[in-house]
Amino acid sequence: MQFVQTSCIIEPIIQDEVCIMLVKIFVIIMLLLIVGSLFSALFFLMKGNSQDERMVKALTWRISLSLALFLLLMLGFYTGIIIDYPQP
Repeated sequence: MQFVQTSCIIEPIIQDEVCIMLVKIFVIIMLLLIVGSLFSALFFLMKGNSQDERMVKALTWRISLSLALFLLLMLGFYTGIIIDYPQP
C-alpha cells in the first residue's frame, strides 16, 4: 500500500453539505439583521425626537445580535460545525 503525502491538512469527517449551507445562510441573515438594526438606529437618530427611546432599543438589538452571532460562531468552531482551513 502506497501513501501519498499532500500539502493540505487531513480533512475531518465530511459534513453534510446542507448543514454547511444552512450555517452560511444563518450567518448572512444575522449580519443583515445587524446592519438593518444599525440603519434603523441611524434613522431614529436623524428623526431627532429626544424623548424617543427607539434608537436605544435598535442599538441594543444590534449589540445583542452581534454578541449572539459571535457566541454561535465560537460554539460552531468548538463543536466542529465550522472548520478553519489554514492558508498555505
